[in-house]
Amino acid sequence: MDKASPKNTCSPLQLLSASSLALVLLGCGGGSSGGNTGTTGEKRSIQPPTLESTYYTVDEGVETRLAGNLHGAEIQSYTLEEDIDLTVSAVPDDTGLILTAPFVNAPQLVNLLVTFNANGINYERFLAIQIRNTSAKAIEEKTRLIMNDASSLLNLGQDMALYHFSVDTAYLYGLIPHSEKLRLLDEFSPESSPVHSQLQSQLDELSTAFSDYEKGIVSDSELKQQIDVINALAEQHGEYGVQKLIDISDFSEAVVPALTYGTLKFSEEIGFFSRFVGTNDYGSWQDGKLILNESYAPIASLIRTNLSQDIRCDAF
Repeated sequence: MDKASPKNTCSPLQLLSASSLALVLLGCGGGSSGGNTGTTGEKRSIQPPTLESTYYTVDEGVETRLAGNLHGAEIQSYTLEEDIDLTVSAVPDDTGLILTAPFVNAPQLVNLLVTFNANGINYERFLAIQIRNTSAKAIEEKTRLIMNDASSLLNLGQDMALYHFSVDTAYLYGLIPHSEKLRLLDEFSPESSPVHSQLQSQLDELSTAFSDYEKGIVSDSELKQQIDVINALAEQHGEYGVQKLIDISDFSEAVVPALTYGTLKFSEEIGFFSRFVGTNDYGSWQDGKLILNESYAPIASLIRTNLSQDIRCDAF
């Protein structure tokens, strides 16, 4: 009779050892096809540098702060498309950039590329910087005023109003017939001034030059030169109006003293060309207003003293 085959049995110690090994393997991650279930410290996210805008208007010759948050990034480099001495640095507290613009002789638009670096990563920021020519503010304003009032200068609007008033007054008082009134009114023709065409061309050139100036093509000194030419031509042009008023002085002086004093020139006080502001023959400038002498009070409404004022040409 054959003996029975011995059974494979484990002793209690062997079972304990196997169980312990399984627990150790499980605790170490062995024997499992699943992912790591343990927790690790989360990586800190990297935020790119930010600025509040991509377009800035700054004044020449001063530092300007461009607000933002650099998030710890450093300026690696910056480049300019234009050949201009502009500098860029980071605000110490990480809240933007400090830009220092140079002095300019016309408004300048500068294209700026700033490259930041944070943790080995580069970030590019493109900025457009408009530099104001603050030192030429007075020239800019004067140019605008001259251009806006060019038609009144060419037409000698102030002298025309006084001329029409004088002729109408003479007709009203029966000093001249209606036909003579019409003839005299037609005779006031500023286009007949010897410098009218030249002055008109110069005013057109000033308008073109100012447009180029705003683009940074023409300098403020060139604007000033053109204004000087216009001032000289305006003085000559004004002589035409004075002569026409002399021709009818018998009519006007029946109401007020002579209307032919003064030289036509640009008045800084009122912002346009005038023969009346800047001379004491007609009155004085007080507290931002022209106070006419008493003898000229009857024509107060005919003397232009501000840009928005409309003056009448007729006596009635």
